[in-house]
Amino acid sequence: MRHIFTTLFIALSIGILIGNATAQTAVEPIDGWKITRNKDAVTLSPNAAFANNQPFIYRIDIADNLSGNNNNWFETLIEKDLSQSNWKEKTKGLQNKIGSIKTYVVQTGDNSSKTVYVAYLAYIINSDKIRVAKMHSFDKNYFLNNFKIATLHFVNLAQKDGGFSTGTTPDKPITQPTGQQNNPIETNLKLSDIHSVIIHLEYESGLGGAVYPVYNPYVLFKDGTIYGEPDSLDLAASKRNDPKKWGVWRIEGGLLKITWNAKPDKYKREEWKKDSYKNVSPAKKGETLSGSFKTMSGGGNTALGGDVMIVSSNTITFNDQGQFTLAKVGGGSSSTVSSYYKGQDAGTYTLDGYTIELRFNGGKTERKFFYFYPDDRKYFGIGTSVYVPRTK
Repeated sequence: MRHIFTTLFIALSIGILIGNATAQTAVEPIDGWKITRNKDAVTLSPNAAFANNQPFIYRIDIADNLSGNNNNWFETLIEKDLSQSNWKEKTKGLQNKIGSIKTYVVQTGDNSSKTVYVAYLAYIINSDKIRVAKMHSFDKNYFLNNFKIATLHFVNLAQKDGGFSTGTTPDKPITQPTGQQNNPIETNLKLSDIHSVIIHLEYESGLGGAVYPVYNPYVLFKDGTIYGEPDSLDLAASKRNDPKKWGVWRIEGGLLKITWNAKPDKYKREEWKKDSYKNVSPAKKGETLSGSFKTMSGGGNTALGGDVMIVSSNTITFNDQGQFTLAKVGGGSSSTVSSYYKGQDAGTYTLDGYTIELRFNGGKTERKFFYFYPDDRKYFGIGTSVYVPRTK
């Protein structure tokens, strides 16, 4: 993890984030929050936070779009801002997406060792500009309580900017109008090319410094390449856009030896003992699921008992008729629940190997990486999130 130092600037507004701003969609206020406009930058903060002398700062800027010649533009943006703020990362940050909005949440520290909780969100507006949000607080509770409100505000801004595509907000699914078809990504994740899929025991730090175990998925291909924490089924695009997830592997002396191909871990070598990872299973073609499930990973702090999620949906319900809904369903997975048929956040699903295809009632189709946990098909992964049965 990078460690960077320069100037800390925290008050009613945050220091300049990145680049020069140009006006786009107007930023609307949030009820009960103070809003300050400084040229094209906008800073918002809840009045109650200031009253308790524990401000939560939410600043929005326009930055130059670096994605055309820099696949790691979001990481570059974060690195530059942390440097300007004189903050260094104390824990491994949690990176995810809400639709097409990139998100990053991390616990940092300033030069006096004071803890700062920080979130970055960004999306591309057009070929020239991106919209960037930065949220932070020195108090964990103020950060957690206000992060969700600010994130929903930023998602709504993205919709108006035209910078939001397929996905959902933490609370409310974003759907397309009925009849609008979104063609699925063609997957080249073929069973015939895969040696095995494993989940590896790792430890991550959440907000507040708590360390907790997670099992992250990896695909081992027969050609000797490895794909870490797969979130895209378009392998060529993943290699091009996210090369740090790729490396090479071999088994030697009872160890799984891996060498990663790209920064930040380029040429990093790891050796995993057999007892640190487990083989997982693909779905049978046409297999069905039944029940309501909640995610235990994928970002945020829900796995630790909190309420902040930065994943598309933290609950999904399936029935054995091939239907699903993201709405919370009482009484299990009854096939008579009307939300399966009418809800825009519902539709039909198909399992096939390491792929799940979700066809929403509004016409959108998504394909995701999928696997079953070893020895128990009640637990499964979709993308990098693990789902377990929801008991209430």
